[in-house]
Amino acid sequence: MSILLMALRSIFIIAVILYFYYFSKRKNHQVTLYLWTIIIVGMASGLFIQLIEVYQRTAQWSSIQFSIFFYLVIIVYSIWKLISEFKKRGQ
Repeated sequence: MSILLMALRSIFIIAVILYFYYFSKRKNHQVTLYLWTIIIVGMASGLFIQLIEVYQRTAQWSSIQFSIFFYLVIIVYSIWKLISEFKKRGQ
């Protein structure tokens, strides 16, 4: 489990770095699809990190319930925005 946790933390850090990179390029290039995809991947890895920490008993379920709720809300919103961007590009 610790290897999976380390891999998920690496994915989260890479997602944050890529988000800042593409955020700086957003006016010159069409990178909105990349931004929403990176948000989904980063938030999903953050969600799984929280769940693994509960499974390993390094965090308590009651202490992370609120953050898991916000992770899920952001992921659902990002998926909705990504789908709407795909629909705009398809027309």
